[in-house]
Amino acid sequence: MADSVREEVVDVVLTQILNDYGLEGASLQRFNQVPDIYLTYRGMRIIIEAKRADWRRQLETQLEDRLKDNLCDIAIGVLYPRDVVQRRRTEIAPPTPRQVRQRLTKTTLILLKKSSVDTTFTVTVCSTAEIPELISRFTAGVIADEELDEAVERIGDSIGGFVAELITMEGVSRITREIEVILSGVG
Repeated sequence: MADSVREEVVDVVLTQILNDYGLEGASLQRFNQVPDIYLTYRGMRIIIEAKRADWRRQLETQLEDRLKDNLCDIAIGVLYPRDVVQRRRTEIAPPTPRQVRQRLTKTTLILLKKSSVDTTFTVTVCSTAEIPELISRFTAGVIADEELDEAVERIGDSIGGFVAELITMEGVSRITREIEVILSGVG
């Protein structure tokens, strides 16, 4: 008999916890035959991998691979203590998913975050209850290049249309020229 539950049990339980905290887009996906937690938040593709704390190096490699393969914009690793999945001395079997959930919600986790624009991992100590807020903060600092380019183009088009309308208005040509000079210096 095994002394611990498989990593996939933690992935399923963590997905349920994140859904309960309002990250309803969290779902299990299969990449390279390993279930990952995948969600889209504020237009950002996020993959969350969970591993025992003693597997940190493997987790970092896995997260970097997810980014390199362009499977996500942000890769988050959740390191949990071994006792979350391990059979305790007083128990005759490994923990049930319900016990894993209880243990996960009561333990301190280490979060590793890396995005497509980061060069190193950001390390955060937290609880499961803090993960949604951390994801919100992580996404605030990362905007995909194509989305940024599209937004800049739309803003430029809007400004151009505004200036064109001003030019046609009677008595505002001097103001229009000044605005056009100012705005051309911005772009």
